[in-house]
This record gives sequence, C-alpha cells and structure tokens, in this order.
Amino acid sequence: MKKIFYLTLILFTIIIQSNAQCWQKITAGFAHTLAIRTDGTLWAWGLNNSGQLGNGTTNPGNVPIQIGTASNWQTISAGAEHSMAIKTNGTLWAWGRNSEAQLGDGTNNNSNIPIQIGTDNNWVAVSTGSEHTLALKSNGTIWSWGGNTYGQCGNAPPPNSVATPLQIGNATDWQSITAGSYHSMAIKTDGTIWAWGLNISGQLGDGTNTDRITPTQIDLSTDWNQVTAGWNHTLAIKNNGTLWAWGANNAGQLGDGSNINKNTPTQAGTATNWLSISGGEGHSIATKTDGTLWAWGRNDLGQLGDGTNTDNNLPTQIGTANNWNQIDGGYNYTLSIKNDNTLWAWGENNDGQLGDGTNTNQNIPVQINCNVVLPVTWLYINGLWLNNAVLLKWATAYESNTNRFEIEYSSNGISYTKIGTVAAAGNSSSTIRYEFLHTSPAVDKNYYRIKQVDMDSRFTYSSIIVLQHKDSKTNIIISPNPVQNNATIFFNETGNKTLQLFTTVGHLVYTEKINGTNNSHTINMSKLANGVYLLRLQTTNGIEIHKIIKQ
Repeated sequence: MKKIFYLTLILFTIIIQSNAQCWQKITAGFAHTLAIRTDGTLWAWGLNNSGQLGNGTTNPGNVPIQIGTASNWQTISAGAEHSMAIKTNGTLWAWGRNSEAQLGDGTNNNSNIPIQIGTDNNWVAVSTGSEHTLALKSNGTIWSWGGNTYGQCGNAPPPNSVATPLQIGNATDWQSITAGSYHSMAIKTDGTIWAWGLNISGQLGDGTNTDRITPTQIDLSTDWNQVTAGWNHTLAIKNNGTLWAWGANNAGQLGDGSNINKNTPTQAGTATNWLSISGGEGHSIATKTDGTLWAWGRNDLGQLGDGTNTDNNLPTQIGTANNWNQIDGGYNYTLSIKNDNTLWAWGENNDGQLGDGTNTNQNIPVQINCNVVLPVTWLYINGLWLNNAVLLKWATAYESNTNRFEIEYSSNGISYTKIGTVAAAGNSSSTIRYEFLHTSPAVDKNYYRIKQVDMDSRFTYSSIIVLQHKDSKTNIIISPNPVQNNATIFFNETGNKTLQLFTTVGHLVYTEKINGTNNSHTINMSKLANGVYLLRLQTTNGIEIHKIIKQ
C-alpha cells in the first residue's frame, strides 16, 4: 500500500511560492488523505469516521484541514482508517482507528488527534496496512504492530494482534519497508527482497499461495532497488530500471498485458527507465526517469487519470507533462506532486478524499490548492429544550457562495443522519442568524451538527453540540463539545460537587469545587492543548466521567 524509503534528504530553498505550490509529501489511504506542506505543517481531508484525519472530530472534509499547529512533520502514511507520522525529531505519532491495536499505544481505543507512540526518537520510516503498521529505525531494525491474522506483523504467531511496537527478528540491515492491505514487503541493504503475511493472490511472490508469518526471502536476486505493496499486489523496480509485479491481476494491475494472477515476480514490459512506483487496490501508477507519469489496472472510478473509465492491463502514459515527482495510490484514487510542489488528485471522491472541495469523481488530474478559503465563518451554534422539542440556533459572521445548511442528528455521537435543511444567505459580510426545530429528539442525549454546503458542493461543519433531556439520569450536560475556548457544564442535580479535568494519560489540569446552589459552571480551556480530556464529576451520589474534545 505504501512505499517508504530511508534516503538521504536533499535540502533546497524555494524562493518564490504561489498559493498552489506548497505541497511537500502526500499519502493516500482507503478514503482519506494526509499531506505535509513545504512549511512542515500537517493537513488532512476525506473520510473521518474513526478520527483518521486527526483534527479532534469525526467529521469528514473535502478540502485540506490543518492538523494542530506543529511545523516539524517529516513522514506520513495513511492506512485504511488509521494514520501514522514521524516528526523531524524522530518521534512517532498515530491517530484514527485502533480496533486491532494498529496505532501501537497498547490499547484498542480510537484517537482523533495525533498521539505519540512511546518515547523513542530514532524512527525514520513508517508504512500502514489495513490493520497493521510497519516502521523502520535508524539502526536498521524493523518493528511492527496491529492486526496479525495472516502473519502480516511478521513477529508473532497469528491470529494475535500486537499492541505495541515489536521488533521483527534481530536483523539490522533493513533498508526499506512497505505494508499492503494484509501483507508486508521489505528490502535489505544487500539488495535482497523479503515478504510475509497474506498470500492468497500470490502477493508475496515466493512461488506459492501460502501465508508466511515471518520474513521470507523471495527471488534470489540481489539487485532489488525499491518495492511497494498494493492492497493485494506488489510492484518492484530493479537497479537496472526494469519493472516487476506479482499478486492479484484481476484488473490488469500487474501491467503484463494479462489478467492472470502471478505468484512470482513477472517483468512488465521491457522499459529500463522506471523511477518510482505505487499500488492502489486494483491499479498501479509509476514515473519514469524522464518525469512522465504512467498508470494501469482498474479504472472504473477514474483512478488511472487518463480521461476514461476503462481498465487497462498495460502501462499507459497519463498526459504529456514531464515534471511528475511523488506518487501514491489510494484504494480507488491517486495523488501526485509535481516538481513545482503542486498537488494533483483523481479517481473516487465520494468522501472528499481528493480534496478539491467536491464529492465528485475525477478521471483526469485535478489540482488541489493550498490556501482554501472556507465559505462560512461560524459565530456559534447552540440549542435549548422547548417543551419536548429542541430548538437549534446558529449564526455566521461571513458567507460566500453558500447554498444551504443541512442539520444532522445522532443519538450516539457516531452515526449522523440529516433531519432537515435551511436555506443559506448566499453571500453576506454581516451576522446572519438561523433556527431549526427538531420535534422528535430522544429522551436521553441528542447530538447535533450543522453542515454548510456551498454552490459548488464544498462543505464545512459546525462544532458538535450535545443536549440532554432534563429527565435523563445523567447529571451533567457539556456545551459546546468539542470546545475551542469555554465549555459550560450544566448540572441536573443539586448539592455540592467537585469538577476535575484530566488528560487521557491522567494528568490533572483543572479542579474546582462547585456550590450546591449553582446550576452551571464554565471552564476556560483556551490555553489547553488541543486533544481529548476527561471530565470527572464527583457528587454525594457517586462519580461520572465524561469526554471533552478541545479543538
């Protein structure tokens, strides 16, 4: 899925940079994208159901969203629903889905913000699969963690998952790593190539279809230069510039002119000037030393970028440009950066993973801008009980090209459904106020968010608010949540109380005793770092723990 190399960095200075020439690194996952700008900041967009964007919410986005304020991000990798990154100081960070311990923090808890994994500062490369992660240290050792059903971690008997980074063997001469959906590949400094994990389609390339639970050398050649694992196939380049492929080939993703699976390395064509490669779910992309871009395989959603939706089992040049640099294949979409630091995307876009402000598929490369001007400046969103209904109120300070507001509702804070639409102002530079009445809220907690959609299908979300019926047994309501500055705690129970706010690792950052006559209390969180906090309420009747997200 991801092609990662430990290379010497060539530093250069960009003298003049337009608002579209800002992209440095990209990585494509199942339906979410991560990118690093030339200033070292981290950005994300697309599907966010497990917090894989890392912006403190589970709201999707179809334009680049900055993640935190750090400007020292160096390496990124997007998996199916989790994300990994390394900073310039060598520390390792993770966020998103963690059902199989793929984040490596020792838990199975999802995280919607980047969390540091361990304290080591010698990580140099990381690569994500569907449910597992590989990483390389500067001392040449490989480490892995996460789901291990097929042995894809390479360091523990399946089906046990690996909760924290665990070294694979004792070798210290590993050079590059790449994680497919459920298989793993690596190259050593001596030019040998190794594989482990799922092998149902021959994606390991060892001449069998037998899974391997530890690294197994394939092909006795010692001239392998680079390798990339697609979701169920593998691509590699030798030192002589020839291209080789093996594994699933149902859509022609091996590029050998057939649609037959191969379980040993098979040369694709006769060209000797291949430079870089990347594999998606059923498609492959590559660049040549002359800077041209090539693609082949599945194309029903435009993931090849050739202007059609027709599959192709031979490498085909995409356009005529000769300044393509980085490439990465997502599940059904593709990303690439040119030498001028412009970013281009094409293929499936149902979840906004292309980042062009729409949810429309594209079958030709579309440029993704750097400076995204959001169509709405939100002032507030709040709600109140009105008899047995909920009245939502929100306001905007600025609107540009806005079309409508879609009110989304959830009873669990996870799955949202549209329950209504309110027409927007269109264009305005003054305060505009809106209302919507929800006539059938739940007796327990009710979660609301507002999706603003503009004329060309770009959208943004408001913060989420939670309203609890006065007859509910829970003793507090937190609003807003997520919070940017002040969070107000409303009490449904009289009597003296103690409020305490902790980080997720147990550090106390706030404490206050509340007089029994007070029915609310406001906590100023403006100076706290973005992330997840735990609010502890102690009363004479017991203790409650609630989560607060600081954005």
